[in-house]
Amino acid sequence: LELGDAALFKLLGTWIEKRVAEFTPQGVAAVANAYAKVKIRDLPLFTALGETVSDRLLPRLEPQHVANLLNAYARLQISDHSVLKQLVSLVPARVHSFGPVEVAATVNAVTKLSIAEHRALLSLASTVKERASELRAKQLA
Repeated sequence: LELGDAALFKLLGTWIEKRVAEFTPQGVAAVANAYAKVKIRDLPLFTALGETVSDRLLPRLEPQHVANLLNAYARLQISDHSVLKQLVSLVPARVHSFGPVEVAATVNAVTKLSIAEHRALLSLASTVKERASELRAKQLA
């Protein structure tokens, strides 16, 4: 990442913070994922993303969004306990609709973040066991 790229991401982060209420679940997950991929830990941006997830988007999140958001928080080691708890609380009821990629990403994120949400962990463990043939070892490494 070049210095100019970091400056651009900071500028974009400020713009996104002001307009985050306009973002869809896919948009919020994509922004979080993009910042995680380039390893830019913009806490004010993630605070704004977390607030819009909590206030407006939580019921509309699909498995991919949940997995991508958890993965972004994990990659950047952002411990917004309120948002993480809400995201993880969606797992038990929705894990049946997670694809192999979402299952693996969620397991990895929950592990990296040391989230001890018993129901979510049990549902993920059960899903991994039931769908082991669909998962690749690399996904769970």
